Amino acid sequence: MRTMKREKGRTFGWLLVSLMLLAAPLSGCVVVAEDSCNEGEQICSGDAIEECIDDDWIQIEDCFTFCGGTCVYLDDVTACAC
Repeated sequence: MRTMKREKGRTFGWLLVSLMLLAAPLSGCVVVAEDSCNEGEQICSGDAIEECIDDDWIQIEDCFTFCGGTCVYLDDVTACAC
């Protein structure tokens, strides 16, 4: 009788461990894809001007390399201040 309980306990233990391993990837964060930017929108990112192209921010001008300046907003338009 005692051996039978041990076998059931071991079987249940392995089953529980297996289920936990299967559920582990499901218990993390859920990533939801979202529209991260509007096509053609420009922003300042440090010393660089970035533009939204295909939902990705692409650096189009590095103001520091261009003229030793930084990116600024002039009347809601990005520009390099040199």
